Amino acid sequence: MVFEGTVGLGVALLLITGLAEWAKYKQKRERAFKFLAGAGVLLAASAVFALTPPFGEFSGVYNGLKNLLEMLGAVSALLAVVFLIYEGISEMR
Repeated sequence: MVFEGTVGLGVALLLITGLAEWAKYKQKRERAFKFLAGAGVLLAASAVFALTPPFGEFSGVYNGLKNLLEMLGAVSALLAVVFLIYEGISEMR
């Protein structure tokens, strides 16, 4: 089975942070990889709400939580990219 959607994105972000830790690349950019790992966890958690079938009156809550976690994950991933770019530019000087 191939990971698709937010499940695949969450797993990919967690895999990236694990490989960065293994390659000792994370030590230079600790703050950015914390945001990246947080984004992976949030996107994987939002996929849980997308995969479970909503029951009656809880369908609005499930969709709301899924959307909220997706937005928080996307913002966290964007902040991680900004920190990676900033720290990469400041390291070049």
